[in-house]
Amino acid sequence: MFGKKPAPPPRSRPVRPVRAVAARPARGGAGADETVVLGPSASGRSAPPSRARLVDLCAEWLGLIVAMRQAPSLPDAAGLRARALELKARLEDDARRGGFSAADAEHAVFALVGFTDETVLRGQGPARDAWLTRPLQLELYGAMLAGEEFFDRLDRLRREREARIEALEVYYACLAFGFAGKFLMAGPERIKSLLVEVEQDVAAVRGTGRRALAPHAARSDEAGGAVAGPGLAWWVAPAGYVGAVLVTWILIKLFSMLGAGGDASAIRRALEGIGR
Repeated sequence: MFGKKPAPPPRSRPVRPVRAVAARPARGGAGADETVVLGPSASGRSAPPSRARLVDLCAEWLGLIVAMRQAPSLPDAAGLRARALELKARLEDDARRGGFSAADAEHAVFALVGFTDETVLRGQGPARDAWLTRPLQLELYGAMLAGEEFFDRLDRLRREREARIEALEVYYACLAFGFAGKFLMAGPERIKSLLVEVEQDVAAVRGTGRRALAPHAARSDEAGGAVAGPGLAWWVAPAGYVGAVLVTWILIKLFSMLGAGGDASAIRRALEGIGR
């Protein structure tokens, strides 16, 4: 009854997190390695992916616009309108799920709607004639105002560049890809100088790292639009230096979307127009 008490179980010592050890080439040394000790968080989970920018979410819509600018003729206004509205809905949804502000997303949509209208109306073919009677901005905003308001909005975005950098990059991309708006008749130098100014605004917020914008933002193309210079972020480079493979893919997708995928001569004519 009053026998010897059993000995208490041994205390368990807390398990210390194991630190991962990796080897990497030493700085400035050829063939030498240095040991890198990673903390528990680094060994236990992968680093979170970098957050996409709002302009990244606009890539497909911008790709459609690039394709339309390269195509010799746009045959189907209904197909283009349906595709643009689909991309609008997708951009709005992606921006919401990505945590971007509703204001930035609305600014981006407005810019791309205006750029789509300008591209179709400056193009050739049946789509242009049909679009004249019902531009996309008239359907969505009830007025033909993008040519002026784009630049009014751009001025506001530049004044609030810290808070509105996501939308500001989209407007920069539109200008770099050739949107002219009210400056259409002013010549490429006006857009070129504006691009340099906006690029400086973006660089002031983003810095000058790998994804920052280049100092010489644009040059004029033969059509009077602005195209990108070397060293720009990936979403600007196609304006002037998009590879033939990418352009071919975009054009084939465009003609397929418009129901002209089987028209080899149409695709060939479009491809022949690239680089002129």
